[in-house]
Amino acid sequence: MMRRVWLALFFSIVVSALAQPVEPDTLEQHLERATAVLKQTPRISIKLAHEALEIADRQNNRALAAEAHLVLGKASLTMHRNDEALEHLTAALEMFQSEKESDKVAEVLQGIGIVYEQLGEPKMALEYLRQALNLFQDIGNLKGIARVHVSLGIHYWNRKEYAKAVVFYKEALKYQKELDDPVGYAATLSNIATIHQIQEEYDRAIALYKEVISLGDEHGSSRGLAIAYGNMGEAYLKKGELKPAEDALLKSMELAESVDAPDVTVATMDNLVALRKQQGRLEEALQLKEKQDAIRQVVMKQQSSEKAELLRGELELGEKEAELDRMAVQVLAQQETIAKLRLHQTVLLVITVMLLIALLSMLLIIRSCVNGLPGSRNGEKQQETDRNG
Repeated sequence: MMRRVWLALFFSIVVSALAQPVEPDTLEQHLERATAVLKQTPRISIKLAHEALEIADRQNNRALAAEAHLVLGKASLTMHRNDEALEHLTAALEMFQSEKESDKVAEVLQGIGIVYEQLGEPKMALEYLRQALNLFQDIGNLKGIARVHVSLGIHYWNRKEYAKAVVFYKEALKYQKELDDPVGYAATLSNIATIHQIQEEYDRAIALYKEVISLGDEHGSSRGLAIAYGNMGEAYLKKGELKPAEDALLKSMELAESVDAPDVTVATMDNLVALRKQQGRLEEALQLKEKQDAIRQVVMKQQSSEKAELLRGELELGEKEAELDRMAVQVLAQQETIAKLRLHQTVLLVITVMLLIALLSMLLIIRSCVNGLPGSRNGEKQQETDRNG
């Protein structure tokens, strides 16, 4: 009976020691950080998502590996790395389909459609975008439906099928209004207005630009408003309505300068120079042209400087990434060392328990042997009788 008790105790101690968890990798934190910086700094997002994918693979966590592939696909798409984007999105699609996550499947299908659009393969793009739309509609995801309608609008705009593009943009507007998304609504309206302007439907374009501006005054950025005023000024100029054109173009200039957007300023000044010529104010037109050329030179220098700075930044980032890689190797080595130490501790614990069990077993055996010796009590009684005699 005692042996069974000790064996049960032995196995319970060994199992509990072996079941001690290893310090978990912060996979979710990697993915959260990668998603947070995706639009602003996609390079960093890719770095973090790659780390998350490696951790997910080590942990055999298929669900989070799919999320990592999705982030990698989106970041690569943002950087126009279409082949990489397609590779990761295809991997994510397979995983999300196996997990039956319809929302994610639809999101990935849309991403693949956008990749094919950027690759100049319209048939494949349309096929995946329609699959995404059908799935979003099946599950009732209004935000997803709105996004895909915008993507379809862009698809037909790129094919110069403007009537179809407007149909899909208008469908997107319905959902954006229902979702109370004024920023998205204004952006879609601006796209429709631009199409009308391309088709020389200036009155319709101007009406939409006014609506965009009214929304922008509440929710938009000054840069976005500057672009809208500039486009509206151009539409008025095309119509020959010089006074409202001047008002809109000057407002565009004011807003662009207030947010230091020289590219918008240069584009607006093209129309302002044309306006001054139509007004017969040739000297002002010449002065504006000289000012525009000066600003353009500044913009070109700034762009060259930014490219040089970007190159230096990439070099520094490469050095930092190399340092991070070295640190990651060190951390991995430390984790392996800790795991070995824990294994050694477990082995020592098992050996200690076995020695204790062996010692206790020996004591029990000795006690049993002593108590079981024949005549041991009779000998003691004889010695006591002899002493009394």
